Amino acid sequence: MMFPPRPIFANGRLYRQHRKLVRKFKEKLGYAPNLARPRTFSEKVQWRKLNDRNPLFQMLADKVAVRDWAADRIGGEEGCALLTECVAVIEDAADADVHALPDGVAFKSAHASSWNMLVERWTPELRRLAETKLASWTTGRYGAAKREVAYLEVPRRVLVDRLLYRSDGQLADTLKFFCFHGRAEFLSIDQWPDATPPLHGDAEFHQSFMTPAWEPAGFTTGRPEPSVTPPRPKRMRDALSIAERLSAGIDFVRVDLLATEDELKLSEMTLYPKSGVVPYDPPQWDRLHGDLWTLPHEGRSS
Repeated sequence: MMFPPRPIFANGRLYRQHRKLVRKFKEKLGYAPNLARPRTFSEKVQWRKLNDRNPLFQMLADKVAVRDWAADRIGGEEGCALLTECVAVIEDAADADVHALPDGVAFKSAHASSWNMLVERWTPELRRLAETKLASWTTGRYGAAKREVAYLEVPRRVLVDRLLYRSDGQLADTLKFFCFHGRAEFLSIDQWPDATPPLHGDAEFHQSFMTPAWEPAGFTTGRPEPSVTPPRPKRMRDALSIAERLSAGIDFVRVDLLATEDELKLSEMTLYPKSGVVPYDPPQWDRLHGDLWTLPHEGRSS
């Protein structure tokens, strides 16, 4: 169902209403956003934050609720196999027994972006850190400051699921499909370097942007790149199919899948990648990707 956006005002009035958003955007990207008539991808993410109140977005943003939604949409055994192993869902940190959790788990706040912690092997220091983070995350409110409104009504809880590993013992790759109107136009493959600390959430991963045909996409967004192009994932065709089926009927969403040689698992679905303030290099790709995205009020030719 299509829901009309809020009224669009003149750009100057929008600047006055959203000074902090405009200031942060300009600091990161070097130009002021056109909030009234967005053209670049980054501007359109800001427009979505300020205007689009599609009720589906809360479901997609909720890292717990989206699991059943995704499994149902894919259907059958394939849908069930898409889900990571859930170890726990923590709603109250006071009731959580961190000492009972196994090694090799990921903590993911259902109601926030980047409130994550990955643990391969527990140490006393990591258990204390996990307890501190759980107390903060299960009571913290996310979304208002960055205008990422889809998170505001998501229940405050933390998903704990099993880490996924490749056959060489490294953490699974993350394939992030940027899907416009149900079509994956490009993706990034994010890989952990060979040596990472036990707390992977604080490590720097390597990132390569690729086309679905597995050719370099021609741009970067500031993350370090590996020295050689990663090999095409063995289940790339399946991953592409899953991403496009999950994104069908949505003007833009990023579908993140964990990938090993044999398995594909849903990581999350992202509506506001990096809050729409990631610098493209070269910068013209920001506009080229914006051209792929027709906003709800613009209409779309077939």
